[in-house]
Amino acid sequence: MIDSKKLILLIVLAAAVLLPCSFADQSEPAVANILEKMPADNAKIERELSAEIIKAGSGAITTICDLIVPPGTGDDTKARYALSSLSFYTSRSNADGGRSRYIAVLNEVLAKATDKEVQSFFISQLQLVVREETVSPYLLSGYLRDERLCEPATMALLAIGTDAAEKAFLNALRTADQKNLPTIIHALGQMQSKAAADAISKHASSKDTITRLISLRALANIADKSADRLLEKALAKASGPERGRIASFYLLYAQRLTENNRQRQAAKICRKLIKNRTYDVGANIQCAALSILVSAESNRALNDLLDAMDNKSIKVQAAALALADSIKGRLVTNKWVKKTQRVSPQVRVRIIDMLADRGDGYAMDAITKYLQDEDKQVRLAAIKAVVALGGDKGIDTVLSLLLKTKDADEIETVKQSLLYLKGTFVIPAVAKILPKMPPDPQVALIEFLALRNAKEHADVVFDRAEDKNDSVRLAALKAAAILASPKDMAKLVEFFVDAKTPEDRAAAQNAVVAIAKQMPLNQGRTEPLLNAIDKADDDKKIYLLPALGQIGGRRALVRVLAEAKSDNEDVRDIAIRTLTKWTDAEAIPELLNVIASSDVLAHQVLAVRGVIRLTKAAKISPGEKIAIFDKALGLVKRPEEKKLLIASLGSIRRIESLQIVSTYLGDKSVQKEAVLASVKIACPINKKDKGLKNYEAAVLLKRVLQFTDDVELIEKIDKHISSIDEPAATLKPTPEGFVPLFNGKDLAGWKGLLAKPNDNPIKRAKLSGDQLAKAQAKADESMRKHWDVVDGVLQFDGDGFSLATVKNYEDFEMLVDWKIVHPNGDSGIYLRGSPQVQIWDPAFKKFGSGGLYNNKKNPGNPEIIADNPIGQWNTFRIKMIGDKVTVHLNDKLVVDNVTLENYWDRSQPIFPREQIELQCHGDPIHFKNIFIREIEEGFVSLFNGKNLTGWVGDTEGYIVEDGKIVCKPGGNLYTEKQYSDFVLRFDFKLTSGANNGLGLRTLRDVNAAYQGMELQILDDSADKYKNLKEYQYHGSIYGVMPAKRGHLKPIGQWNSQEVIAKGKHITVKLNGKTILDADEADIDRAIKDGKTDGRKHPGLKRTTGHIAFLGHGSVVEFRNIRIKTQ
Repeated sequence: MIDSKKLILLIVLAAAVLLPCSFADQSEPAVANILEKMPADNAKIERELSAEIIKAGSGAITTICDLIVPPGTGDDTKARYALSSLSFYTSRSNADGGRSRYIAVLNEVLAKATDKEVQSFFISQLQLVVREETVSPYLLSGYLRDERLCEPATMALLAIGTDAAEKAFLNALRTADQKNLPTIIHALGQMQSKAAADAISKHASSKDTITRLISLRALANIADKSADRLLEKALAKASGPERGRIASFYLLYAQRLTENNRQRQAAKICRKLIKNRTYDVGANIQCAALSILVSAESNRALNDLLDAMDNKSIKVQAAALALADSIKGRLVTNKWVKKTQRVSPQVRVRIIDMLADRGDGYAMDAITKYLQDEDKQVRLAAIKAVVALGGDKGIDTVLSLLLKTKDADEIETVKQSLLYLKGTFVIPAVAKILPKMPPDPQVALIEFLALRNAKEHADVVFDRAEDKNDSVRLAALKAAAILASPKDMAKLVEFFVDAKTPEDRAAAQNAVVAIAKQMPLNQGRTEPLLNAIDKADDDKKIYLLPALGQIGGRRALVRVLAEAKSDNEDVRDIAIRTLTKWTDAEAIPELLNVIASSDVLAHQVLAVRGVIRLTKAAKISPGEKIAIFDKALGLVKRPEEKKLLIASLGSIRRIESLQIVSTYLGDKSVQKEAVLASVKIACPINKKDKGLKNYEAAVLLKRVLQFTDDVELIEKIDKHISSIDEPAATLKPTPEGFVPLFNGKDLAGWKGLLAKPNDNPIKRAKLSGDQLAKAQAKADESMRKHWDVVDGVLQFDGDGFSLATVKNYEDFEMLVDWKIVHPNGDSGIYLRGSPQVQIWDPAFKKFGSGGLYNNKKNPGNPEIIADNPIGQWNTFRIKMIGDKVTVHLNDKLVVDNVTLENYWDRSQPIFPREQIELQCHGDPIHFKNIFIREIEEGFVSLFNGKNLTGWVGDTEGYIVEDGKIVCKPGGNLYTEKQYSDFVLRFDFKLTSGANNGLGLRTLRDVNAAYQGMELQILDDSADKYKNLKEYQYHGSIYGVMPAKRGHLKPIGQWNSQEVIAKGKHITVKLNGKTILDADEADIDRAIKDGKTDGRKHPGLKRTTGHIAFLGHGSVVEFRNIRIKTQ
């Protein structure tokens, strides 16, 4: 008949066989998902994953088990971790259902497994979860015969721990080979199997040492009767370490005997081990034997403990004393007291200490006698014991001792013994007897009262503060700092003023300061001391003033500052030194003044240290601390103090402190400190710390790299820089009324600046067309190497030359975003070819960006610093009208309508029309969002840059090309409209020997030089024109009024011309120079004087007409043609 437990097991096993098949398809995805999360991040998640496995069913568990492979044949780490977690989860007391299912699967996969290492793993998991009701020992017993699996099977069977498990071991013992035999014997010993005793005893004399020792231990644990004989015999024969092991087995046997109510036999064994010197079992065994003996016999073991005090081993003595308290009673105490009379002083001390701890007051009288013992250590032990045991009587006894003894150790022992004594009697007793004591005991008792904070007896101590004995007086003054209260302040100050020795003075000062700090500031805590200083001469002020620094407060500070101006040099010195040691942040501004104004180096150094100390401790914001350190840095001169302040900034991990520290990287005297502080501020200090992550920090750290060759620091900096992303450039839409000067894609509209000396517009204007073209080609080649467009940003690498606009500009408003990418970066924007609106790092300069740096006569610095931090974008709004420049930086006005001087020739005004340049100053710089609006109020364009709409006449002889009107050559080209008074502006470029003209107020299809007015457009430098009349050269009113010569640019360069026609008054400006200024009177005078061509010019009287380009068979180019009517 099958019992119910076996029936349940068979049902579970049958279910385990069926379940994996029915759930396989559902469990595999779930298993994969769970294993992916192994190992879990924490215990909670691990439990949740294990619950999921159980919920998924036996199929899921089987799937995981199937992943276990022999070592070295695959990675089954996650599967092993999952099963180990599941074993722990199902081993809980409330996991019965899941445990049964899990054990069923383990049994199944164990039966299928063929590799012993895999089998061992499954058995080890069974060990963790098995219970009697879930696994039959018979399923594991077969593995006890296997050398590799015997041990894990044994552990699992021991976990089961049932009679059936014991039977499995007994069966295995009969057939076990030598290799498995010790494991089986050990298991039966652990189970205390009496049925196995006879069989095990046969192996107790085995020649195999391991088998023999394990058998002896097993018999001891079983507490079989045969063990006594076998263990005694083995102990007698053993030597060395083996003797200790067998003795421990013998003690185990004694312990089991005690547990089995065989105390007498156990006690016999213990005494044998303690007293039989033949065994020589060592102190540890003897100590353990004493413990078992007391446990077995209690009071009957007292004599054994007393005898142990004669043992040479201090360890055995200590064990006996530790066990002594377990045997109570006055008679017992009496025996211990008597024992003290028959032992050495050293042992006597140990027994007295034990009796003190035992707390039996009966021993007090006997121990009191030892206060007079010849041995000092006995006397000291007796003092402690008398205090501990005697109560009030004991206190009186030891205090009486103080009246007689001069031994410093006895005095100190009395103090220490009384110090930790509870109760209310001891403090009054000490206070009462203190005045009667000799000096040394007085000192000890004063210290006792202070340590016990006996404020109610402060007067007793104060009375000693004027004692003739130096030690007593000093002790009293020191105690005053603890025992005094605010009401005693005046008395303490009196002690301070009248102190007899430097030591007294220091103690009294400490007391004054300590009590003052107990008083609120508004309750006059400094009054007594200030009054004393008022009455003191200079000699006393020198030691009174430092106390004010320790007390603090505004009134104290004011007084110290006043004394800092004393006529007495020593008083002045101590006042400043007191200030440098001030205790609160109120003194920081005054210390900064000392740094700035004192010519005494020691004062400056101490003030710096004071600033650092107070600032670090102050409850102010990091920004305020940074500002203080920055100010101090600006005041100090020596590298030593700079290093201290830089290090202090290094402890404040803010971008502002990094900005300041980085400015000192170039200072070789503090360079190392600046590098280290920068790294400390910006870089992570541990794995959890992220460091400063803003882009400006990365920019500043790049500069740090230039000043260190420390490989470790470089690696740390590079790693942090690489973790910081550069913010993406924000490209703005074109503002209304503006045009893009940079298209965000390429360098269209820009050219390279010519190399020196032709970066100078004056010298550049003198180049021939060929010279200019050749120089420009070279400049453009350099430009393409060093200027690039990346993600909408115009980037300059720091080499090469400046970038210039192709077009020249007169009056304009310009918007430009810029960013310095390296600390101490420098650049600028040239306006009309002249420097410059300054760009630089204000952290390295006294002024911010935006100023007209090269001005000499007119203001050159910006009104305020408006720069954003390094690595962030800034925006300029630059407006230039005539020679006046206004600059806004980040929406703040920094330059207000200031004249820009001509850097190239300060005797000349700024060029009226020239290129805009982005400066190269050797540092990388980024630009974006560059827009410009030309300011010509009232002007309209006569040419749309695309075709000849608005023009009539010889439209075949003129063509539109690249935004220019080109005479190819042609005849006359007229505006459709007619004009009276106006301002006309245009650019033109001549070819060699070119001849054209500008017709004003002319009719169509007539000779404009006579039926209107012609202003000559001519290559004055051509050899064929060297013999012309004055009124035939460029800019002249042809045949009537000559223009000034020498202001045309070389052939191939663009010229800018302005013509103002107002009534009969004609003004011509060429490249910013007035070359003709004539009114009707001037013309009449020229005619009268015969300086004209002698022909009639009726067109001079016309008040309206067309404007025309008058072709004379030459190629001439025109652009930027615009007009403003009057």
